[in-house]
Amino acid sequence: MAVSFYKLVSERGVWDDDLLRDAEVAWMSGNDQDKEVAMLKWWIAAERGSEIAQNNIAHILDQGEEAVDCHELMTF
Repeated sequence: MAVSFYKLVSERGVWDDDLLRDAEVAWMSGNDQDKEVAMLKWWIAAERGSEIAQNNIAHILDQGEEAVDCHELMTF
């Protein structure tokens, strides 16, 4: 039960940056560089536990979005 509440707080808490909104705005701009920024922001939000971001990343990867080079994002 504690994990459920922790997840709820981490996803819906008020933080300094709104990654989901920033990523959405960047994605809607349409150019390749902004799409890469959007993917990176969704990726970070997904790592923080956001299901919306996880779904966005999964959908884009499943669609094989040609404009986005995901290999650059995956290098550590």
